[in-house]
Amino acid sequence: MVRKRAPDEATSSLFDDTPFEQSEPGLSPVQQRSNKGKPSILHQPMQSIAIRPVDRGSLTKGDLLLWLKIIQEIQQMTPARSYSLPMRPLMIFMNNERRYDRIKTQLRALNRTQVEWNNSTGKDKEVWGVSTLISQAEIIKDGGTIMLEIELPGTVDKGVRELTQFSAINLLLARELHSTAALNLYRIAVAYETNPSHLTFKRTVSEWDEILRGASRDPTKELVYKYMKRDLLQPAIEELKQMTHLDVELIEHRERGGRAVTHLQFIVKAKAQPVVKTVDPADLLAKSALKSMGLRAAEIPAIVDQYGAERIMRNVEYTQAELAKGTVRTPRAYLKRAIIDDYAQQGEVIDAKLPKAKKEKPNMADVALGRFKAWRLEEAEKIFMEMTRKQSEAEWNEFANLDGKAATLVRAVKAKGLSSPLVKQAFFDWMATKTWGPVNNDTLIAFMREHPDQLQ
Repeated sequence: MVRKRAPDEATSSLFDDTPFEQSEPGLSPVQQRSNKGKPSILHQPMQSIAIRPVDRGSLTKGDLLLWLKIIQEIQQMTPARSYSLPMRPLMIFMNNERRYDRIKTQLRALNRTQVEWNNSTGKDKEVWGVSTLISQAEIIKDGGTIMLEIELPGTVDKGVRELTQFSAINLLLARELHSTAALNLYRIAVAYETNPSHLTFKRTVSEWDEILRGASRDPTKELVYKYMKRDLLQPAIEELKQMTHLDVELIEHRERGGRAVTHLQFIVKAKAQPVVKTVDPADLLAKSALKSMGLRAAEIPAIVDQYGAERIMRNVEYTQAELAKGTVRTPRAYLKRAIIDDYAQQGEVIDAKLPKAKKEKPNMADVALGRFKAWRLEEAEKIFMEMTRKQSEAEWNEFANLDGKAATLVRAVKAKGLSSPLVKQAFFDWMATKTWGPVNNDTLIAFMREHPDQLQ
């Protein structure tokens, strides 16, 4: 659908910083078992959403995806002049685990291509900028570790860090888009989804051609709008409608009294969502806990309705503690009795009457080591969730076929896979070691320097 408007109906730049939630496309079965429902969100600076290469420069979909992934990784690090990123997560995200020549070509493009933008930052303030997207990059191989050392231009680094205005995009969804035009339109559309007017900025036909194609135009070649609309605009709009949560419509502005289209805008809205019954997350958690403890699906809803999530969860924890002591023979029956009689509450009353032992001050080295290991597991899971179906299945099969696993772990791998907490921890610990090497004093010290916030 195309809407026609008078050319003087431009929109102001108002942005909402609320990220949207979107389920990841195309996850493999093992990824689905591990997935926590967290989208791979990037906060992109607003001045970067509509970049235009200049001086015959061009940026492909792969170039832009690599840059966006680099920015996402940098946003999780403390500010610095240069940033050191492990190559493996980048290569996995780009579906390119061995082709370093391709990554080098993309880094050259990001370093070589100058881009410019016009951005409204307030009611009466307009900012024009020009720079490359990265100022320097080095791939460093040291033993079995391969790192990317990256530096950003000052204005880009400032925008990435300060985020005075930004929009949130799902990188996993962005990676699934097929064309450069669809990716660039998606980056712009999500920024205006929550704008009160839902209208993007208005630019000339020529400017939109450069923004969406990611390439500067050859001034010697004529731009024919009807072909641009057929070959560039409509396919990108249809791709966003099919693959994202957005409805995007083209608005054409014509000369007064004329037929020629001179300027374009888009109107962006979220697709209407069906009304669903609200479910209390605490109830869902309680039902899941009861199921994991062996209760039958048919009896779980009645138990949750009668006793409530809070009582159920404290007695699940109580029963698990008793199981660990080896004092429970029939966990399912014991748990049901514990919930009915509220054993956990009785235990708290008894504990309150006992003198409390003096708490020892935690050893900071042990705290740092524990947080480092937890951070590695989280990062390994992020890498895994960004793999393609083929990559994730290959990674899982390699782990599942490893020799030397404990018998309990072998049984859990076969029975539950990554839905088992035991398997999940072992698998991501293995992935972390494979990616960054074993935990040692050097890696711990490097972590403490790069992530001081984790030690607060």
